[in-house]
Amino acid sequence: MRKFRTGAVPPRIAQPIVFRTGVLANLHSACALVSLKVDDDKPRDLSMWQEARRRAGLRLSGPARVAAVPSSASAQAFDRTLRCAYLLPNRTCLDSCDDGYYKDDSGATEDTGGVCTECYETCSKCSGRETCSECQQHTYLSRVDYMCRSTCEDGFYQKGVAEVGNTCEACPGSCSLCSSAEKCSACTEGFFLTPNETCDESCPDGYYGNSSLGSCESCPAFCDRCSDANTCMDCMKSRTLTAAATCDFVCPEGFYKNGTGTIGDSCQRCPSGCGRCIAGMFSPVVCLECVDYNFLTHRGECVKICPEGYYPEAGDGPIGGMCKTCDPTCVACRSQLECTKCKVLHFLTPEAKCELDCPRGWTEKGGMDLQNPGVCVPCADNCAACHSLEVCQVCTNFNYLHQGSCARSCPVRFFELNTAKWEKEGRLCSVCRENDYECSAPNALVGQQREEMTIQAQSCQNDYYLDDKECVQKEKCPVGTWPRRGSEGAQDPGNFIGGVCEECPYNCEACSSPVRCTSCRRNTYLSPEMFCEERCPVGFFEQGTAETKRSCQPCSTNCSACESSAFCTQCTNGAYLTEDFTCEPSCPEGFYPRHPPDGSSDGRTCEKCLGDCLTCETRYSCTKCKNSAYLTHKKECLPECPATHYPDGSDEDEGRFCIECLGTCSECSGPYNCTQCKTPTFLTSHASCESSCPEGYYMEVGRDVHNYWGLKVGGLCKSCPENCNRCLGSGCMECNKFTYLDSNGECVERCPDGYFGRGTAELGRVCAPCSASHGLCLNTSYVLECGENTYLDPWNITCVQTCPDGYFGLDGESKEGGPKIGGTCEKCLGTCKKCSSSVVCEVCWDGTFLNPRTGRCAMECPSDHYMVGFGVEGRICKPCPLEAAGCVNETWFFECRGDNQYLAVGGGTCTTKCPDGYFGRPGVQLEEDGPLIGGTCEKCVGNCQRCKSAKECLQCKGGTYFDPISFKCSFECPSDHFMVGIGDMGRECKPCPQLFGACVNETFATQCRGDQQYLVPAGGACSSSCPAGFFGRPGVVMSEEEPLIGGTCEQCIAPCETCFSATECKTCKGGTYLNPYDHGCRFDCPPDTFMSGTGVFRSLELEPG
Repeated sequence: MRKFRTGAVPPRIAQPIVFRTGVLANLHSACALVSLKVDDDKPRDLSMWQEARRRAGLRLSGPARVAAVPSSASAQAFDRTLRCAYLLPNRTCLDSCDDGYYKDDSGATEDTGGVCTECYETCSKCSGRETCSECQQHTYLSRVDYMCRSTCEDGFYQKGVAEVGNTCEACPGSCSLCSSAEKCSACTEGFFLTPNETCDESCPDGYYGNSSLGSCESCPAFCDRCSDANTCMDCMKSRTLTAAATCDFVCPEGFYKNGTGTIGDSCQRCPSGCGRCIAGMFSPVVCLECVDYNFLTHRGECVKICPEGYYPEAGDGPIGGMCKTCDPTCVACRSQLECTKCKVLHFLTPEAKCELDCPRGWTEKGGMDLQNPGVCVPCADNCAACHSLEVCQVCTNFNYLHQGSCARSCPVRFFELNTAKWEKEGRLCSVCRENDYECSAPNALVGQQREEMTIQAQSCQNDYYLDDKECVQKEKCPVGTWPRRGSEGAQDPGNFIGGVCEECPYNCEACSSPVRCTSCRRNTYLSPEMFCEERCPVGFFEQGTAETKRSCQPCSTNCSACESSAFCTQCTNGAYLTEDFTCEPSCPEGFYPRHPPDGSSDGRTCEKCLGDCLTCETRYSCTKCKNSAYLTHKKECLPECPATHYPDGSDEDEGRFCIECLGTCSECSGPYNCTQCKTPTFLTSHASCESSCPEGYYMEVGRDVHNYWGLKVGGLCKSCPENCNRCLGSGCMECNKFTYLDSNGECVERCPDGYFGRGTAELGRVCAPCSASHGLCLNTSYVLECGENTYLDPWNITCVQTCPDGYFGLDGESKEGGPKIGGTCEKCLGTCKKCSSSVVCEVCWDGTFLNPRTGRCAMECPSDHYMVGFGVEGRICKPCPLEAAGCVNETWFFECRGDNQYLAVGGGTCTTKCPDGYFGRPGVQLEEDGPLIGGTCEKCVGNCQRCKSAKECLQCKGGTYFDPISFKCSFECPSDHFMVGIGDMGRECKPCPQLFGACVNETFATQCRGDQQYLVPAGGACSSSCPAGFFGRPGVVMSEEEPLIGGTCEQCIAPCETCFSATECKTCKGGTYLNPYDHGCRFDCPPDTFMSGTGVFRSLELEPG
């Protein structure tokens, strides 16, 4: 068919016109098309075309002209179609539809166009019958179905009031109904309609959210915030929120108002035990009255126990108890009359009072601070009055006072001063003379002048000697006596006690001890032992001829018998007699020492060595060779070393020696070149001895017994056959280089007939025999499979339920839901004899141990396991107990694990506490967040009995004292410490009080510390001022930024009565006058001064002018 366009002249119609207009009455049909069949060979008739237009009822919008198309005999036949784009109901053709219509292409084809269909009644514009884009007649365009409606759906509001173009717009997200974009009338779930007609998740103050209504409702009266109509959360100003969630003016009993009178005040319950309370200014709450037998404190708190400084006073039954203030001198008390703790510088007496001083028989303890409150404690036994527990002042019960202590008798260096026999108190110990160690003074009494006493020495000290009850120096012992020195004091090193002047021995002209003469008489010789003898002993020769001064002179060194000092006949002390008749400590080169048969150190001689021996110990025991000979293990000199030793490699002519083969080598040619091994090792191709052979070799056990070692000779590592990775003898156990192990134990490139190759790796391929009864034996395209719950045995090619030793069962696969087919026995790894998988072994062999941590076999166990088992198989590694990081067995440990675990002394066990004399040295952390490993008990250093580390001692022994500064043990304490303790252990150095530079104890000073501190004349105490007749001599600077040390009270020099220093007097006595120029005391005055004063205190004054 040919087509023609509007305005074109149609050809002559040769056949009747076929109209395909459809039903013209239907406005939804396609635009009517008139198709004309045209024959080019026939004449064209324009009237026929016009007739077609008329019959089709077609009207063309715009000028419609038809032009004639000339005919041609050679023109090609063509079809022309007249097409309308869109047809209105009034049969007008348009390129586009007008408002109120939409384009309907549902019936359009290639030959026919669309139609303009009228929109819905209220639509002014639309894109379909029921799809409006603009509304009219005061209707609103829905955003849901794009229809025009008189009202909008829920969730939308009406926008616009014009005749045309009004729309339905969506409400805000939280609105379910709204009247505009800003005002909601209902909210979605979870939101509340506020008084401002908005939707919020919460309501404003004064409102609560009503979930059932979805709106904000007003709170109860006076309520600023609430959770419902009956529960207030915050009250308005001047109102308080009660526990019942209501707003009232005042709080009920047992509650107090918490707030400032603004919004948010609430009633809070009084604390436990409090009946009435109010809010505090400096604390949250102040109680006014307590209940339940509690007591009201000064801070407004209720307590069961009153604070320190207060005592409880009961109220009316369980109500009204109060804490009353203790006496001003008390820090703590039980009542107004009974103190239990005193304030600073006050002391608790036996009558429970706090006083500045304790009664007689009691002494003060503490009191310098509240950490150590002052108390009165009874004086020590037999002490009637004391300065402290350590310093008694008056003794009773017939005891003697000695350095602040009471004793039944006086110690050494002191003698007794008695009182009347009926007086129990007042006896004293007085010090002996300086060099007396023990002394007495018969009938000496307390109060008697020392010059009136007769003091007698009983023993001496300071290296003095007793002679007729007097202690003299050793030089003053009489002639014919010698000073017998005493013993050194155990507690006083360097002080020799008990020396006496003793008579010299017989024949001694003079002596220095009972066994040491210094000159002889009666024609005797002074022996080496300092005795006077008639003849000299062996080892000495006689010298001298006079009656006196004869002596025994020693032979030369190490000579036991001699004719003179240069001619020895016998040696001693292990020395050897040489050819020159001298005694030497060793024989010269080429000689060996010869000992007497009894092995004595006397009478030894030097004998000449034999053969190639350069030096020797005996005739047959060489120590060094010459002439290129080697010293063997038998101490012989031979031209070559035995097979069990190798030469040292020296090129020198002298001193060559043989070295024993190392380690497990039984014979060797060098330090790293074994030629034969000891059992149970094997000689490898690298000339080393190993416990097992490398892959590609097998072990051949040695059978001969070595004549030197006395043990069986080790084995050899012999090479496996070609392509064999592991073998047992000449039979291969595992092949390599992609070869297969056949049934003869040989490695072949292809399996023989009746076998198939199993394995794909380079190692471990085997030739498995076929078995028709158990499965299929396949070539390179197939596999051998076993049935359900069985496994292919790689050795005998049978299907078994349990795999042999050294293999484990690997399940096959299930095909189409059936049983598992194709299970195989796979080889266990390494030396595993029984395993459950390729990585989990159960039993090991070949002397290896099963590691339970890895499930593998190994020659050694992990460091925290120990080996169990003997023989070839069944050996296992068992874990050490939890506290052990290394052990020999479950009871013997050699390394410990844990932050507080230490290896006990001597090993074997772990302990959390080391014994006395040892300290725990922590181990090291080998893993992050892991425990410490390797803690040990280390011995304390020196005299330390207990210690924290090698440098920090805690307790000392051996009579030494613990120094708290250096944490070390010493026989002496630092200068500002004093010694405490007796016995072998527990002694310690304690610091002197702050004002003491040195002291005997905490109350008796021997040196003072401070810029204004002086040692009082009587000693024992430090004072900031000196008494009359003394002046303060400042101490010295020991170190920078430290106070002065060693200040003392020195006596003024006569005739000074009082003084400023040793050279400056303040007042004078003895009838002397104070010189104003040099501050000295003079009997006469300078020319320009005059005398003033007539009494004891006189002074010089300057004359006027």
